[in-house]
Amino acid sequence: MSLAQIPPFHPRFVKPEIYFWKAEEIPFGFLSNFFPLNNSCSLFKSVEHYYQASKFDDQEYQIEILNTSSPYKAKLLGNQEIGLGFQAPWRIELNEIIKKAQKRGIYLRSDWEYIKINMMLSAIREKFNKDVRLKGLLLGTGHARLIENSPYDSFWGIGKDGKGKNQLGLLLMQVREEIRRTTIAIITTESTKV
Repeated sequence: MSLAQIPPFHPRFVKPEIYFWKAEEIPFGFLSNFFPLNNSCSLFKSVEHYYQASKFDDQEYQIEILNTSSPYKAKLLGNQEIGLGFQAPWRIELNEIIKKAQKRGIYLRSDWEYIKINMMLSAIREKFNKDVRLKGLLLGTGHARLIENSPYDSFWGIGKDGKGKNQLGLLLMQVREEIRRTTIAIITTESTKV
């Protein structure tokens, strides 16, 4: 899904809760960490690329993650998941990258559990502050509760049972409020100059 495919929506018509998960889902797929970013606006291909690369201190391995062709592949490299059984050539290549990194002693950074929320927050801020269209779309969600509807993740999403922590949704709402306050401050400052 590209930004051009997202129809404009007005906060007044937005439901109290917005469920999102996959990047290709219209109209709220742009909230997903897998949503592709405009490379002229961002330093990374997706929030997922940034987040997964942040898990490691090794710059060479970070670059491997940042340069991989998709958010899904970035996630596999970041989780150091070695695939088993029949595999496509791209999966065999990822396995080799992971094995090489592990052989060099590259594993998840020791402080990851303490910093992962801040790393995600930094990536989300970068995503929405660097792209005016994405910023507008996020503000267009009004005051709706944003809910990552992943059945596989009960930390960042709500998980299979719908009772997960929804940390991604909470961070998106935090960034939306930061942008709203900054926008109001700019408008207020500009209006006093007139």
